[in-house]
Amino acid sequence: MAGYDALSHAVETFVTSKRNEISIEFSRRAWAELAPNYLRVLRTPQDITARAHMQMGACLAGSAIENSMLGAAHALANPLTASFGIAHGEAIALMLPHVVRFNGTLCEDWHRELLAETASEPNCPQGGSEELADFLKTLATEAGLPDRLGVCGIERDRLPHLAEAAACQWTASFNPIPVSRTELLSLYEQAY
Repeated sequence: MAGYDALSHAVETFVTSKRNEISIEFSRRAWAELAPNYLRVLRTPQDITARAHMQMGACLAGSAIENSMLGAAHALANPLTASFGIAHGEAIALMLPHVVRFNGTLCEDWHRELLAETASEPNCPQGGSEELADFLKTLATEAGLPDRLGVCGIERDRLPHLAEAAACQWTASFNPIPVSRTELLSLYEQAY
C-alpha cells in the first residue's frame, strides 16, 4: 500500500495547480524510480535493488509534495479512511485511476509527458491519461488492493456525505481542474 501511495504522489504532484519547475523535476524522477519497480517488488519481494528504487522514489515524491501539494485523489481518500477505516493506500488505489481520467481532460499532455519518462521500461505504459489510469488500476489489482467502494462495505447512500467531507479537504484546492462537492460525488460514484 505504501508503494502505491508513493506512486500517487508522483502522479498527483506532476499536475497540480501549484506545479512548478522544482516539483515537476521531483515528480519525474520519482515516477522513473517507482513505476518500473512497483511490480518487481510485488512479484519478487526479496529484490533489494527494486526496493531501493522504491525508497528513493518515495523520497523524491515527498519532495514534490512539498513543492506543489496533492490533488483530488487524496481529498477523496481521506474521508474513506476517517469514516470507514480504509487504509490510506487502499483508499488512494480506489480513487486515483478515476481522478487521472477526470484530470485527463485538461492534463492529457502532462500525463503523456510523465509516461514518456518510463516508456522504454518493461511493464510501463505508453500513451496518456487513459493508459496511465489503466496502469494504476492494474497495479492496484496486482497488489491485491480493492477496486470498488462497494466491496469495502460502503453504502451508496453515504457517498454524498463523503463528497461533502472531501470538498473540505485542503488537497482538493490544488487539483488542476477545480472540484466541488458535485465533481467529487461523481468520482465516488464512478468508483462505486
